[in-house]
Amino acid sequence: MGTMLGLLGLVIGAWAVRSICIKPMGGAKKVILSLVAGLYFLSAGGIGGTEEDKIPYVIVAMVMGAAVVWYGNHRYAARQQ
Repeated sequence: MGTMLGLLGLVIGAWAVRSICIKPMGGAKKVILSLVAGLYFLSAGGIGGTEEDKIPYVIVAMVMGAAVVWYGNHRYAARQQ
């Protein structure tokens, strides 16, 4: 289970950074959103991969990372309309 969470955090972290960086927005905003989302997903993968008794922290970190990606996508979609 820990290995799966570690790999999931790594893959989702890379996907989050990619999905943020392909959108045309300001450079500083892209860097900040990418760092924050990557931090949450990579920390979730690191915690889940090494300490299986802290699964609730992993879930919270993944939800927070997903919220950062959603925020970036929501702002981009609102700007397109």
